[in-house]
Amino acid sequence: MQTLKHWGVWITEAAISGVPMIPLFIFVTSFIAHEGAFTYVLPFVLFYAFNKMGEFTLGIFGEVNNPYRLAQISAWIVIVGAVVCWFGHLSIICYDISGILIGFGSSIFGTMYRTVKSEMLKLGRFPYQHANLMGFAIMTIFSFLILGAQGKLETTIIAVYIAMAVIALLTLQGFKVDQDAKNRSLFQPHTGDIRYGIPALLMLLIAFFVRLFKQTAGAADIIVIMVLAAIIMVVVNVFTKYLPKQAFNYHGVYYNEVLIMVVLFNVFYYIACNNIPAVLLINGLQFLGQFIAMIAGAKVINALQDRNIKHILTLGMIIALAVFAIPNTITDAIAVLAIGFLSQTGDALVSGTFRKQSQLSDVDAALSSQKTIGTGIVAGQTILVIVLALVSLFVLHNDATAMSAYAFHMDIAHVDTAFLYTRWICAALIAVQGAIMFLRNHPGADREPHVTGATA
Repeated sequence: MQTLKHWGVWITEAAISGVPMIPLFIFVTSFIAHEGAFTYVLPFVLFYAFNKMGEFTLGIFGEVNNPYRLAQISAWIVIVGAVVCWFGHLSIICYDISGILIGFGSSIFGTMYRTVKSEMLKLGRFPYQHANLMGFAIMTIFSFLILGAQGKLETTIIAVYIAMAVIALLTLQGFKVDQDAKNRSLFQPHTGDIRYGIPALLMLLIAFFVRLFKQTAGAADIIVIMVLAAIIMVVVNVFTKYLPKQAFNYHGVYYNEVLIMVVLFNVFYYIACNNIPAVLLINGLQFLGQFIAMIAGAKVINALQDRNIKHILTLGMIIALAVFAIPNTITDAIAVLAIGFLSQTGDALVSGTFRKQSQLSDVDAALSSQKTIGTGIVAGQTILVIVLALVSLFVLHNDATAMSAYAFHMDIAHVDTAFLYTRWICAALIAVQGAIMFLRNHPGADREPHVTGATA
């Protein structure tokens, strides 16, 4: 029985670690199954958007008071989404709905599960050592098995994901949580703040822009969405009185901004080349880099002083971007592997920074960490898509069908030049951002998370 419990915990950790890898595998294999219809890659965009806005929406309802019940509810949302995905062969709408449900549910489940896990560790009720490492190992092996299948196991992957989601729910319910903790209200009364809806709305607008861009939106449609997003960004960055008070870490944003830009660029590029194994390989290497960081990242952090680690990680990201700027499959692989390692190590460092803050509860620390990661991912995706749109306009001279800039069908003239310009511009922009952070930093800087917004 104890062995089954261990496996349950490991598989749960694998399911959490598998976000966004498993949905990517599902949607890429569906893309292959439908003979390269690019519409079948689009649900991944919805998944990614809702996966990154989940943490922001919780604040609208109030401070989390019962992470256990929220983890249960979000697990059911993921299960329903995975089951709906099973019927994706009947209609693309099923994939769209599943992307939304799996994205939103998994974002909340991961944070709430780890909060419950943290509480169980404090009470000495979590006897599963190295659970996250074992979960990562399982997910890494699963990833490379899928790589070997080259996108031919769509139904099997969905079935495995449904099984993992159910096991995660059963594992959570098997924890020895006090009855009082189980029966608490979901949120603290009178603590909700509608202002949390501002960043959530911003993320949805950006995601909608990305979706329009990848389909058949005209230039006017894209400009409208960009203007709306820009207005909200001004409110977010300038008029902080309209924002709720929350902890934030700029370095954590940067690590994930670099990661998503490089990974998504490679996804776009190799899909355009109709090289699906390369798409899966790039994501597999990202996962491998993160797995190595799970093993060695803590040792790296402990071996280096706090005043140096952020310098080193930022400099490492800049070097990796320089490698990425060289248009070659080998350099892409090296860059993704290195950035996966650096970003995971940086996330662990940032997460530790939040946990050390006495004014933050376990739930607040976990949510602050996830919001920082989510903001970086949205930022990186936005930079890539905007540059891609502009390059599409000036190089491909196509402002009526923005889909062509995403798909980059190989029969379009100058497509290689467009990709090369996009690669160089994105790498340069984000490298300059990192260089500024590196030069402006000083010993002891950013040890504490930044606090933005006003108190409710």
